[in-house]
Order: sequence, then C-alpha cells, then structure tokens
Amino acid sequence: MKSVYVLAAATLLAPLFGQTPPPQNPPIQRALPDDNLGYPASITIGHSIGSGFYLNTATATYLVTATHVLFHLTTPRPNNIPPQLFARVLDILSYSRDPADRTPNRITVDTTLLGAANIIRHQTMDVTVVRMFTHTGENRLTALPGVTIRESSAAGILGVALDTISRFNEVLIGNEVILFGYPVSLGLQTMPQIDQQHPLLRKGIVAGVNLALHSIILDCPVYPGNSGGPVIEIDQAGPFARRYRMIGVVDQYVPYADGGRSFTIMANSGYSVIVPMDFVLELVN
Repeated sequence: MKSVYVLAAATLLAPLFGQTPPPQNPPIQRALPDDNLGYPASITIGHSIGSGFYLNTATATYLVTATHVLFHLTTPRPNNIPPQLFARVLDILSYSRDPADRTPNRITVDTTLLGAANIIRHQTMDVTVVRMFTHTGENRLTALPGVTIRESSAAGILGVALDTISRFNEVLIGNEVILFGYPVSLGLQTMPQIDQQHPLLRKGIVAGVNLALHSIILDCPVYPGNSGGPVIEIDQAGPFARRYRMIGVVDQYVPYADGGRSFTIMANSGYSVIVPMDFVLELVN
C-alpha cells in the first residue's frame, strides 16, 4: 500500500506544479562585437596594397594606415624633399558595421584634388592619416574634394570612435589581441584559398612593449598586405565583462636570421611591431 500511496501523490503533484521545461540553449554570440568586423579597410595605390581603418573625430573622418603603404620610403631623397605617393589615386574597400549586409563601401581618392594638406604623415613614426570627410549636423559626412563614394552599404563606413582607443601606457602585456587586415601576399595564384576582397583576422597576445622605441610587440605574425591594419586589445573589465579597445596600427614583422655556412635566410619570427594610437592622435588633434 505504501508504494501505491507514493505513486498517487506524485500523480497529483505533477499537474499542480507543472513539469520542468527543457533547458534552453543560450543565444549564440560572437567572441567580439559584430560591428568590429567592419573596421578593416583595404587600400590600393599603384602597385602597393595594404590595410587601414577609419577614425572619427568631432569634426572629421580620417583614413589611418602605415606610411609605407602610401609612400615611397626606400628612394634616397634630400632632407627637404618629402617622399612621394606611389600613385595619384588610391582605392579603399571596407564593409558595413552590419555583418549581414554584404554590400561593400568603395571609395576612390584623387590625392591631387584632395590636396597635400589633408594627407598628414608622422615625421618619426610609420603612420599617416588622410582626412576624407568633414562632419556636419546630425553626424552627416561631407566628402572633401577628390573623395568619390562609388558604392556604399546601408550603414555607410564604420569609423573608430575616440572613446574606444587605448594609449600606449594603457596597453597590458599578456592581454589577448585581434589583428585585422588584408594579407594579399598569402596563398598562390594557382590555388586561391583566400578571398582577397575580404579581411582576415588573427588572434594573439601583447607579448611586450619597447619603451625606447615606444612600440608594441605582438605574438602574432603579419605579412605583406597587413601593414596599416587595426589591432584591438581585449581587456577583462570585470568577472563577466570584456572591453575591446583599439591600440594601434600594424607596422612590420620581426625577422630572425637563420644563418648557414655560406648564406643567411631572413624569416618571419611570428612576432610583429605595432605603432600605438598615441601617434595617430597626434595627427588628428
């Protein structure tokens, strides 16, 4: 009788309290904010191809990249003659802040019409900004002379905001980073494994800093085409919160020398050098 009583009680309690619903899977989330995928831009100027990103200030939007993406730096010149651009026209490709919108942003810049005053090269660091738009009321962009928007996504171009930037002395060694860019040198023409019209991401850490040179070292390899691309540091802002901060511009890879008895091979060590955002801010402030 005792077992029958227990069964009856269970039968009566089930309708009263209801059955436990099956557990719901949490929504799938990207490991970084969706709109961050829209930061990297591909830059083509003559035979030079590199990466970059847009930066918004209170009054203008700039294209940020490494100087060697835009300028001849290897040709010896007298000190009073600045380096020359690879070509008069540069083409810029980027994507929307909305990953579901596959429409690219394509912009052409005629540097002659834009004027040298809007192409600002840092005198000591490998970084240049190009002022392309001014801001009017309601955050509307006005293109400067020589800037032509050939194609635009619904949300337009995505620029880094000043309040999402970390300076050199705020970068933390050991933190994770994500590096964006268009490494067009990867792959073989006979075996196109990579879509060169879309950026690639690379994950690493802040391996160290060079205090004397005021640069950031990443445990993250870079290749031709990555130059000028943005780097985001991931901070642990709390037990369950992460913060994503723009920390710099891809400059160069760190080589190592593999010396033989009759020759030496310079190879990519897997480390890279980043120009901190401090020097970018010097050019736009």
